[in-house]
Amino acid sequence: ETRHSVWDLRARALEDGNLGSAISATASYVRNGSHVDVNVSVTGQPRPLPRLVESHLLRISQEATANAVKHAQASQIKIELNYRNDAVHLTVSDDGQGFSPESVPSGESGHFGLLGMRERAEKMGGLLNVSSAPGRGAKIEITVTA
Repeated sequence: ETRHSVWDLRARALEDGNLGSAISATASYVRNGSHVDVNVSVTGQPRPLPRLVESHLLRISQEATANAVKHAQASQIKIELNYRNDAVHLTVSDDGQGFSPESVPSGESGHFGLLGMRERAEKMGGLLNVSSAPGRGAKIEITVTA
């Protein structure tokens, strides 16, 4: 319960700036010391989102970036935050080794990455899509009406 409380607190990066800058800051922190090139782009008209949405989108981007650095052996990660008129779309893609999404260990085995992202998407009423295949990188996409 304590872990969930801490994770659900508003991230300091969000306190100091907007969602785009918070994603950039956390991506830089996650890749620190690795040779992975991380590119963050923000398109559309940025606007404040509900705190819960911003916090969950930030954590999803952080988890997807950390997975790409730690597990995928990626050389490039691309994070795109697209503000649309009626929604916000986040994409985190990498050129790493990829995986079979259906064979990812569940939370029961101590692996909570994708499970946590799905739960966060659900809490926001968002739609999460995971695309990957061995040798073909990975793409995590979420769209949230906002």
